Amino acid sequence: MRTLIKLALPLLALSLFAGIYVIKVETWLLKREAKELERQIDKEHRSITELRAEWAYLTRPQRIEKLARKHLKMRPPKPEQIIVLGE
Repeated sequence: MRTLIKLALPLLALSLFAGIYVIKVETWLLKREAKELERQIDKEHRSITELRAEWAYLTRPQRIEKLARKHLKMRPPKPEQIIVLGE
């Protein structure tokens, strides 16, 4: 019985140490992956901010009016061209 305990106890301790080491390595890998994901998220947030600024610039009414005049030969409507619906 004592021989069994003398053999089992070191094996149990070794198994526990191995289990703790595996968990430590997995935790380290997950932390590294989480940091990489955080970097990617930050990069995407910056891209979104830049795209929103570009969208705001491109959709300015003054810019669209200028492009419409230049490329489509459009002009502001004259009062007689405006029709009010519902009257």
